[in-house]
Amino acid sequence: MNKKYTFTYRRIGGDCSHCSQQKNSILSSKKQIECERDWKNVEVIGHGPEVTEANIEEVINGVSSMKTVRSNNATRMVLYFEDGGLTVLANWNECELKLGQDWVLATKEKMEAEAGRDIKLSVGK
Repeated sequence: MNKKYTFTYRRIGGDCSHCSQQKNSILSSKKQIECERDWKNVEVIGHGPEVTEANIEEVINGVSSMKTVRSNNATRMVLYFEDGGLTVLANWNECELKLGQDWVLATKEKMEAEAGRDIKLSVGK
């Protein structure tokens, strides 16, 4: 079973669509709308950069062979949810991330399950 943790992120670059709309209609509405640059908290069971695979035909000395090439796309982040769903955050290079103690403990439990033994955490000074 995967352990949930809080994935906290915000946009730090690019144009903020909310702020540009607010400049155009500053008097039309006093309602507070969440800005794209505000911190967002999402409960997830995992996250990671989008990974793509491609099959490439390679010809060496007249012999054809297929090989699979995997690459990480650092501009998109995939968030995995407990119900099996996922979300892709585009333009990830314009975001910043905070992971807390709950992420550390979830990662520790996953590593212990894979290694089949207890892992001791040490606190830096």
